[in-house]
Amino acid sequence: MRSLNLVRFALYLFTAISTTKPCSIYAKSAFFSKIASSIENIGSFITNVIGLSINERSSIENIGSFTTNVIGLSINERSSIENIGSFITNAIGLSINERSFVHNQISFTTNEPIFCTKSLYLAPSSPNPFSPRRRGTKSLAPLALWERGWG
Repeated sequence: MRSLNLVRFALYLFTAISTTKPCSIYAKSAFFSKIASSIENIGSFITNVIGLSINERSSIENIGSFTTNVIGLSINERSSIENIGSFITNAIGLSINERSFVHNQISFTTNEPIFCTKSLYLAPSSPNPFSPRRRGTKSLAPLALWERGWG
């Protein structure tokens, strides 16, 4: 916009100088300095356009690196998919471990009545373990039954 105004001013000045007969050297030099300034502005505009195209090339290079990063991202996604696969494998392992835990829990509950049966087996043959006949020898079986809530 500024260059356009300078060109208009230069044309106005040129017509003003050419229409007047007595033309001073200062007016002519001012006219030519304005034209030179306009040419410099056009030159800087062209330089800026070249700079813009260089920036566009740089942008294309950035797009290339962006594509490379996208490829890297897809490689990372593949790695993530592999990690998800290992997570699923670990989840399967966890469910296998849970099954083993359930199996052990069933085994524990199966063993518990056997332990209680052994406790009952250790019970004395006499109906009252603290009877006067057995003074001084107390069996541990009633204590085991009391701990289980059966005594």
